[in-house]
Amino acid sequence: MAAVFPNEGEEAIGDDITGSNLTLALFRNDYTPVAGSQLANFTVATFTGYAAKTLTGGAWTSTQGAPTTVVYAQQTFTSSADQSVQQIYGYFVHNGSQVLWAERFSDAPYAMQYNGDRILITPALSVGS
Repeated sequence: MAAVFPNEGEEAIGDDITGSNLTLALFRNDYTPVAGSQLANFTVATFTGYAAKTLTGGAWTSTQGAPTTVVYAQQTFTSSADQSVQQIYGYFVHNGSQVLWAERFSDAPYAMQYNGDRILITPALSVGS
């Protein structure tokens, strides 16, 4: 028989994962994340104005349920100059040494070319079923 994680256990797991500072980064290579993805699989964005975002531990909101969700405030990545186009395929969240989760945009890629182009991401994690 498989173990059962009650909603409060799922919430505790989500809070543990998001309890320390994490990094939200965009990737520009045409890649689809898989279970075996590692940091080396992602080519980080370099468009003018790009900077990875620090997701502060403890600043997440968790909601128990089936599944339990843990959500961070929406993050905005904005181009600060006109430049050669850079295609952005998705984002990943890491702790400096490991990818914790990653997502390819369903309508990827997004073009970052002009001053003011932006990508908005609301980091979220589902724990359980």
